[in-house]
Amino acid sequence: MPSSSYWFDVVEDKLRFPKLDKAAAADVVVVGAGLAGVLTAYHLHTAGKKVILLEQNHVATGDTGFTTAFITRVLDADVPKLVQWYGVNRVKAIYQVYTEAQRSLIEIIQREQINCDFVSAPSTWYASPADWEIVQQLDSQAQWVVGDK
Repeated sequence: MPSSSYWFDVVEDKLRFPKLDKAAAADVVVVGAGLAGVLTAYHLHTAGKKVILLEQNHVATGDTGFTTAFITRVLDADVPKLVQWYGVNRVKAIYQVYTEAQRSLIEIIQREQINCDFVSAPSTWYASPADWEIVQQLDSQAQWVVGDK
């Protein structure tokens, strides 16, 4: 894993939330304040649960801090192999969950009026002509585009 990140270089690293230094009661404890942990805590809180969000370091300084800040709906794996191992329906279900998570995050940003410079952009799949049929089964919005070399 790289030792630095663009986000760590441009965002001041400061403790934004106090340490938990005494016993506390909650319905749910979420461990890890990366994007997944923060969203889990957010959804539990909006569902009426009392939530404690714990992070060993600072918020978003783990895997989330080392990302490119792209919130994609493209699977981060070899899709033809996944389809071979699990079948089209299961991989399509995973893809649909990614799509719903992306939509949910966009809705939260808008509803909560989070000033984060969010910009929506299309996702890109790279597929060989042989894999194109699989991609079309997973993403009805997919379009075949031939780029310049």
